[in-house]
Amino acid sequence: MKKEFASKDLTIPERYRFSVQSIVPRAIGLISTISKDGIHNLAPYSSFTIGTQEPHTVSFLTGTYKKHTPDKMKDTLQNIIETREFVANIVSKNIAEKMHRTAGEFLPEEDEFKECGLTPAAAKMVAPPLVAESPINIECTVLELVTIGGGKPGGGTFVIGEIQYIHAEESLYDSDGNISFTALEPVGRIGGGRFDNGGYCTVRPEDFFRFTNNKSS
Repeated sequence: MKKEFASKDLTIPERYRFSVQSIVPRAIGLISTISKDGIHNLAPYSSFTIGTQEPHTVSFLTGTYKKHTPDKMKDTLQNIIETREFVANIVSKNIAEKMHRTAGEFLPEEDEFKECGLTPAAAKMVAPPLVAESPINIECTVLELVTIGGGKPGGGTFVIGEIQYIHAEESLYDSDGNISFTALEPVGRIGGGRFDNGGYCTVRPEDFFRFTNNKSS
């Protein structure tokens, strides 16, 4: 028997809890931006996903306002609105703990790279820095910002970025030129609701399975 309910009958926290506990695992984009004053910012987003291939895009969803200071816009969104650039850094297991720390509530003038022990590296085509410890860095310019909910609680902004330049460790590639999942060791987000509440996963090689392709009609 399935439990059934209408979304309109759920509170905003209940909707959020259902979403993050049922849509799993989710890739994490560690998003680096820079303010108009040159201050670096880092924040993790498990709404991060691939987009189209022409133009080549990625996207993520960010809330509009800070959790503990709801009258102030999130630094990531503020920086992206002002500069129209960001870098999506892929999270592997070796930087998971430091990524987790970047989810804390920092002041706009604080640099999460310094606070969380990560190294900024110069990008090729955008101003925000790469996370040097990340195995893959994706430099993006903003293609489109789609705001849903008009800034009200529970709403947010989809940030769609056009990929301009890619950095990927050579050691990730196998003999066929494909990125090896086992070499990448990506970290996913599961349940829990909040980054400050833990809840991550990786996939072991023994957990892999695949199917042969069906014949196309």
